[in-house]
Amino acid sequence: MIRNTIAPIPIEDLKAYFENKEITFIIDYNNSTLKGEKLLTYLSNLDVPCDINFKGTKQEDVNEFLVSYMSTRMLVKLQSLELTVLQIVLASIEIDQGSLYSNKLLSFVEAKDFVQQHNELVHRWTVALASGSVYNLNCVVDDAVKESLKQFTKVEDDQYCGINYVNLYKYEDVFELFPHVPLQDRLFLTKQFEEPMFKGEPMYNYWFVPGNTVALISEAVAEGLWDSNKYKQLKEESV
Repeated sequence: MIRNTIAPIPIEDLKAYFENKEITFIIDYNNSTLKGEKLLTYLSNLDVPCDINFKGTKQEDVNEFLVSYMSTRMLVKLQSLELTVLQIVLASIEIDQGSLYSNKLLSFVEAKDFVQQHNELVHRWTVALASGSVYNLNCVVDDAVKESLKQFTKVEDDQYCGINYVNLYKYEDVFELFPHVPLQDRLFLTKQFEEPMFKGEPMYNYWFVPGNTVALISEAVAEGLWDSNKYKQLKEESV
């Protein structure tokens, strides 16, 4: 059930949510008092199902909010922003998948412009995302695999690229990035990999999700459950 509102969310709307947990709030960004980092902090602390409607918002204000979202340490689940940033990181490698998503905020050209204007931030996201393969190895209980992890540069910065990049692993399209990030450029993000810095949860809870075929295949191999012939058959049937 959708309930259109503003931020801060009025008391009567919050009361309605606590009486009916099926409500999802759609925040009218343009008419909200809270914007940018303050809105992200508010929504992260409130932790209710929500998304944001940018109707009537100037493009530069949308872009500014996207930068805040990609930089913040406040973990939030906002599908419109997840899909938009997914579109941005794919645009950085000249892939236009925007037509797959009905709630995109940027055209392909606008996404490429964003990449050009915020190249370092987008680069850090692509590196952090592709470094998920390093995290995947880190989850393997094997001495030889653990030894191989020493080749990757360790980064202790828990603010390397914000925190919300982990929300993208549930989208299969994100794995289009991986071949475009050289192995030597991937990182061992110590804080992200080893500490429960995602609202008290480990990265495992965001990596091992249904859309992440890399993680699920690795887990199946580790448990001796992987059948490559069955996978090939299922893939051909789905195609």
